[in-house]
Amino acid sequence: MAMLTRDQIYTPQNKPKTTSLVFELSQQADIEAVFTLRDEKEGFISLQKLFIEMTVEDPSEHTFAEQVFGDFPYWLHFRENKVLKKYLVEWRATAEAKRKSLAFNHIINEVKTQGKNSFQAARYLIDEPWKNKRDPKVKAQSSKTTNEAHEEALFHNEGFSADLKRLRTEGLIQ
Repeated sequence: MAMLTRDQIYTPQNKPKTTSLVFELSQQADIEAVFTLRDEKEGFISLQKLFIEMTVEDPSEHTFAEQVFGDFPYWLHFRENKVLKKYLVEWRATAEAKRKSLAFNHIINEVKTQGKNSFQAARYLIDEPWKNKRDPKVKAQSSKTTNEAHEEALFHNEGFSADLKRLRTEGLIQ
């Protein structure tokens, strides 16, 4: 069962409420406010705490949406509020860090207990592949730029730069 009822998240005209549910964002001392953006305040639930706790194990945010609002489409609308978006970026980063921490704890525990995958786990920790992660788009662009510069230098040194530009313009080479 959801924390909030349909009457709490929709107006009588069936329009979804957003900022009026959050103490710091409501326009006036709104009696509809249920959440606070940071730590718990008397009479308000920390949306930050709820979100992070529930999305560590479910990054899709579906469990959070269903348990808090009882309505995933409502959550899709709610999270598009431009003021809330900046908070969600921070909260998602925190949840991701906690998720990675849990994963690292499992890997380290595998090494400590010398489980059947302890060798692979130890190697993973030693190799630190998470530190060498590069965006494939950046890598592809870098390779393309390097190849173009190499071709340009080759043709330029031989006096063919004008021909190279003409062939590219005509679409005969890329």
